[in-house]
Formats: sequence, C-alpha cells, structure tokens
Amino acid sequence: MSYRVLHLITHLGVGGALDYMLHAVQGLDHARYVVDVAAGTDELEWEGRARAAARAFHPVPALRRALKPAEDARALGQLAALMRRERYDVVHTHSSKAGALGRLAAALAGVPAIVHTVHGFAWFQYHMSPRTQRFYKVVEAVSALYSSRVLTVCESNARDLVRERLVPARKITTIYNGFDMAPFTVEVDRDAKCRELGLDPARPIVGMIGRLADPKAPLDFVEAARLAGVARPDAQFVIVGDGPLRPAVDAAIAAGAPVRVLGMRADVPAILPVLDVFAASSIWEGLSRA
Repeated sequence: MSYRVLHLITHLGVGGALDYMLHAVQGLDHARYVVDVAAGTDELEWEGRARAAARAFHPVPALRRALKPAEDARALGQLAALMRRERYDVVHTHSSKAGALGRLAAALAGVPAIVHTVHGFAWFQYHMSPRTQRFYKVVEAVSALYSSRVLTVCESNARDLVRERLVPARKITTIYNGFDMAPFTVEVDRDAKCRELGLDPARPIVGMIGRLADPKAPLDFVEAARLAGVARPDAQFVIVGDGPLRPAVDAAIAAGAPVRVLGMRADVPAILPVLDVFAASSIWEGLSRA
C-alpha cells in the first residue's frame, strides 16, 4: 500500500524553506509514498527542481504571499478541490500563507493527516504593528486546531509556540534543518574561481550570500561595505543572490558603495572558498542554513 502525500508551499522562489521541502520530498521512500508538490505561480525559479523531485507539480494560481481576501478565498477553493480530487492521505504545508490556507483546505477536504512545518513566524517582523502581529498569531492558533502535527526546525520556535499558547506541546516535534553537504567538500581552485568571477585573489574578499529581501538586510551589508571600504580600499565586496530589494541595492551601489552583485548562482559551494570573510547581515532568518 502506498500513501498519497502533498507538500504545499506558497511559491517556488529560491529560499531555505523550499530547499528544506524539496529535500524532504526527495528523502521519502517513493515505493511507499506517492508525493506531489503544489505551489503558487508568482515565483517559479525552482519549478524544475520541484517537478524532478515529485510525481507531479500542481500550480495554484491564486496562492500568493500578499494578504488579499478575495484571492485567498479562491486559493482556498483551488486547494480544497485539488485535495479532494487527488485524495491525499497526508498534506504537509510549508510557509505562512500556504500553512494557513493549506491546513484549512485539507480539513475541509477531509485529509486524514495534516502536518505543518514552521520555517519562521509571519509576525516576527520588526516593522509589523502589534495589531497585525496579533492577527497572525490568531491565524496560527486556529490552524493548529486542525493540525495533526506541527514541526519546527529549532527548539526556540517550539518554545515560542507553547509560550504564546498557539500550539500545545503534545502536537509539536522539532526536526532540525539539514541538507546535502557533499557539494561543499569538493576541492576548488581558488585563483581560477576568482578570475572567473572577476576578482583579484591577492586582495581580501568579503561576501554575503542570500536573498535580497528584508530578513537578510542586504542594504546593511552594502552600507557596511561602504564604511569598511574607506578603511580598507583594497577589500572587495560581493553579494551572491537576488530578490525584491535588488533595485534598492543597485541604487546604493550606484551612489558609491564598493560592492558587486553576482546575482543568482548555482555554484555557491565553489564560491564559498573564495571568500576571506562571509558576512551575514540578517535581522532574522540568519541561522541555521547560512
């Protein structure tokens, strides 16, 4: 007997939550589990990886990051219809929006087992008002009512859920982040890689690797590079990644910060040995994957 499993995430844009989910999909025994992936269609950079990892990929056009009641209602209907049609035994959700809508849809569709992984809290943002934070906490508490299990990637998140009385401790299991380390053990010709990237191997290289988004604070890295560059004009500063703050980062660089953006790269394991200093400017989402 094989079990039908759906892994659901808000989008297929590059990020730690999606990488975690795809490793989970690949790690399942596909002789025992028939595994599908579903996601919104706004960001599809890793659609190829999702299709390769799962039996099928199901796009959910109305599923988006932003809070929009009319679209969210359509996404809920699309998800419930998918789950009824495919008759999943397990629905496993990832990320805040997919976690809220996906768990409710699974409950409406009568899915026997509903699992959610917390990759971070929607309310853990410094610019968010207390009223908005309370709203997201209520959403999590209600979603937990029809969750069979809530997974956290660290003990602190589990403690936060219990302390805030959002999820009872008996429903929480912590499974730490993990990923394939083999690509990071390959020998790299540093000088050759530097030349490929247009860097001088004889001068110090400082780099940030991550999404250009609020949690990673890339503008803080750019400002730090501007200040450090005054004291160390020989230093080279690079960013590997892309994201919604790319225009703001480019503008700051154009104003005089000595930083180069290398964009999205598939060869991060080969770039890390090039760096003399790895800089994590993250306000949150800094560990453990970095």
